[in-house]
Amino acid sequence: MGRPSRESRLLTVLFFAPPVLVALAVLGPWELDWLPQAETAYGSRFEPPVALPDTPLQTPGATRAGWARGRWSLIYAREAGCDAPCLRSLAVVREAARALPRDAELVQGVFLYGGDLADLGAQRTATAGLMVGRIDRPTSAALRRALGEAGLRDGYLLIADPGGHLVFGYPPDAQLEGIVNDLRRLLALYRIV
Repeated sequence: MGRPSRESRLLTVLFFAPPVLVALAVLGPWELDWLPQAETAYGSRFEPPVALPDTPLQTPGATRAGWARGRWSLIYAREAGCDAPCLRSLAVVREAARALPRDAELVQGVFLYGGDLADLGAQRTATAGLMVGRIDRPTSAALRRALGEAGLRDGYLLIADPGGHLVFGYPPDAQLEGIVNDLRRLLALYRIV
């Protein structure tokens, strides 16, 4: 067997060089700004997602079964009262749900409230367009456990998927734009799947 010809060596280099150069560009130690960067989520991901119980939610004038199923839910839960930070969180929930008009039927804003709903009085406008439900009934104990300490913390916002699983959480100072961007990405993936 003889030595490889010059042409065969040149063909070997031309065949293997491009993939090697691409691998070096992507995986190499250099900072290359022209490469697309993967977007990271703004919120904190629940790993694994937390399943919300399928218990009916008592809303003003009715009881709603399956309230967390079939739609993406942006949830704000509060044990009692609604002060200025509460109103800010409700405004973020409302605005995030409205920021996606094309997907209005897929996204719902939810305010889970402990205490007497009559306490809302002046906050009626703050809860307009949101599903409002009580979480202080004995039947809501499983829901409170699923929301956990973080979910009931003042100002903490949660996103639940259409299957009723908590997938993202946001601190009280979360920016509306970051929450809406996460919702957009989730909705885009939801349409693909």
